[in-house]
Amino acid sequence: MTTSPVQKIYIYIGIGILSVFVLWFFLLRPEMLSSTKLISDFREQRVFLATLLKEQENLATSNKDFTAVSTQIESLKPIILKTDESLTFISDVESYADEEGVDAKLNLSQLSSSTEVQDVPLVIRVKGTLEKTMNYIHRLESSQYYIAISSVNITPVNATDVTVTLNTHTYWIEKAL
Repeated sequence: MTTSPVQKIYIYIGIGILSVFVLWFFLLRPEMLSSTKLISDFREQRVFLATLLKEQENLATSNKDFTAVSTQIESLKPIILKTDESLTFISDVESYADEEGVDAKLNLSQLSSSTEVQDVPLVIRVKGTLEKTMNYIHRLESSQYYIAISSVNITPVNATDVTVTLNTHTYWIEKAL
């Protein structure tokens, strides 16, 4: 069987197209898929690195916040009393009354064993002259203890003496900060 020149051209074109297809399928296509996978992996790595960077920034911010909170806790240490210091606190407050020449009665609410800071009301009834009572209140406010006075009630007893009722708040914790 003889083939005409036109048929030979069609055969060569067919073989050429088939060769190009085989080259594309076995050589170029795997490389294209490989490069697509590399691009996909690269994008995943970029997202992962961006996430790590954001976490590092959050960690740095958290570290700054922790430092600020630690500083604030340090500044609160003199204000917040430990429950095992209650006898010292009461005897100091009573000794202030003796030193100022007034009679003071303290009513400290029950302390609970909590690891949280407790706002514990303290009622102080002071009897003496107005001047000595005011000196006692001044002494309380300038003492080492933080005693927040929320209300003051002054009642005259006689021409020279008064009874002052101080409703106050103190702050306690079971464990040291």
